[in-house]
Amino acid sequence: MTVHIFGAVSSPSISNFVLKATADVYGLPVADTIRNNFYVDDCLKSVSTEDTAVKLVDNLRSACEEGGFQLTKFTSNNRNVLNSIPSEHHSKHIQTHDLNYDLLIERALGMQWHINTDMFGFTVDLKEKPFTRRGLLSTMSSLYDPLGIVAPVMLPAKKVLQDLCTNKQLGWDDEIPAEHKLIWKEWLRELQCLNVLRLERCLKPALFGNVVSKQLHVFSDVSTMGYGCVAYLRLCDDKDNIHTAFLMGKSRLAPVKTVTIPRLELTAATVAVHIGQLQLDTKPDSVTYYTDSTTVLHYINSERKRLPVFVANRVKLIRDFSEPDQWKYIDSKTNPADVASRGVTPSQLIGCNDWFKGPQFLMKPESEWSLQQPAVLKDCTYEEVVTATETLSKKSQDTMCQLMDHYSSWYRLKRAVVIYHRLLDILHSRKLQTNKSSGGRFNQPFTVQELDRAENVILKFIQLQHFDKEMDSSSKRGRVPKSSSVYRLDPFLDNGLLKVGGRLSRAEIPEEMKYPVLLPYKSVVTSLIITDIHLRLGHAGRNHVLSALREKYWVIKANSAVRTILSRCVTCRKLRTPACEQKMADLPSIRVKPTPPFTYTGVDFFGPHVIKEGRKYAKRYGHCLHVL
Repeated sequence: MTVHIFGAVSSPSISNFVLKATADVYGLPVADTIRNNFYVDDCLKSVSTEDTAVKLVDNLRSACEEGGFQLTKFTSNNRNVLNSIPSEHHSKHIQTHDLNYDLLIERALGMQWHINTDMFGFTVDLKEKPFTRRGLLSTMSSLYDPLGIVAPVMLPAKKVLQDLCTNKQLGWDDEIPAEHKLIWKEWLRELQCLNVLRLERCLKPALFGNVVSKQLHVFSDVSTMGYGCVAYLRLCDDKDNIHTAFLMGKSRLAPVKTVTIPRLELTAATVAVHIGQLQLDTKPDSVTYYTDSTTVLHYINSERKRLPVFVANRVKLIRDFSEPDQWKYIDSKTNPADVASRGVTPSQLIGCNDWFKGPQFLMKPESEWSLQQPAVLKDCTYEEVVTATETLSKKSQDTMCQLMDHYSSWYRLKRAVVIYHRLLDILHSRKLQTNKSSGGRFNQPFTVQELDRAENVILKFIQLQHFDKEMDSSSKRGRVPKSSSVYRLDPFLDNGLLKVGGRLSRAEIPEEMKYPVLLPYKSVVTSLIITDIHLRLGHAGRNHVLSALREKYWVIKANSAVRTILSRCVTCRKLRTPACEQKMADLPSIRVKPTPPFTYTGVDFFGPHVIKEGRKYAKRYGHCLHVL
């Protein structure tokens, strides 16, 4: 084959292979440029002087021509370099403009590059999209930002899309709710402020002296909305001048599944480590990481091996690419990554100088840095680190969940809820300064009305946990969406409870049997109810229990749920255990030892038997031959 078709799966790898094979023929710096500065068919390279650029362009063109490639569409921020290249090989945008007077703007890997001022910028010219999930995603994707310069601005928009995606009833082409539409319109209106944003492309200023120190500083932070990181390059010259430049920023949403703040901080630290591995033209003298989480510092400095899998995997990654002494503590107010973790509006980002230049202490000599370092606990265990977090999490658990986990009897659970209701009624009556002597109600026996009230409260709580979307849809629209798993049961709301519909409204049976209460398959309350019915029926079988259960409740996968509960009943195991069977003895030897035929024979002789032949009677005898 002498050519390769365009668009084949193998075409990108083949073109890269040929390009690198071309680089192997030539020496430095042409070979390094071909290997490291080509992105598919674009070459982006920065050099310090005009002569170096002119020479490099000539060498690249000749090298690529010998390899079968032709470099065209050149763009440069230096006019002398452009003048050294034939005009037919300039980019189409430059060919139609005057290099001396016109304002030149070119796209570099999706970024707006203002050639005259040598700065990166954004041109926000978004097309109108419908207010749907698909339209929101299309609008967000059209704002290309590979360096994460406006990452804090994108975080609120991502949050709106995440909230919409969690709503399973909303399709990709359905119009978003009004409250989200207002937030989205305000975000689009503010987005026009990014048109005035400019960021210097060159990390080193033009009049900066000879660089004697190059440091990389990476910051990470977390909030309940998300987590973010930002990296800066700190340069020092031979005249003690200091300059900081923005390198890269990242901003990500917190996962939908609830994750503790310490774990999010650890995740942000792993992202910071990945940013710290950036491949720069010259390797920095040092890399320093900053976080405002003492928990992360405890994890990194810990030498213990026994950590949860989530923590251990991320600590290992951090320790593989960094040393514990590279990690420093920074106050939350000073941390520039706080902007990336919480999100800001475009107008706020433009005025946030710390995001683009870094914290103020980086502009000072290291002897004047006043970073407060907390005392790091060596060899701390996981329990010692997250005790406070676990305590807060336990305190915030719902009281009803604790009750359901505590009681193993359906009646005792309802009785405990009745006690809580009585306590609330007493406190309410005292607040209204009436019936101050109602404290004696705790000694009164439980009534049927109180137990029914407690049962309804428990069932509502369970349904809100498992069928919250169905209950919300039924209260608003009067029906359950077709995407629901219980749609075929025709459920409806009755006094706050989700019940199963049907065609038994004219049947002469109790109301609760016509429309049973809907219950989930895997729930503590469902297990307690099935166990209670099983005990009341005297440890009856599965079909009997299932029949009694459906007189009032409709459990999803009820057959399987009842079978699971009955299989765990110790009493039923004792009652239904089969009796012991006697083990049979060994066969006799004559049954198992082979012998020749007719070795043992026997004859049975029997009679006489009287038979009738005509009018007379006769005797007959019989015999049988046995061969053993």
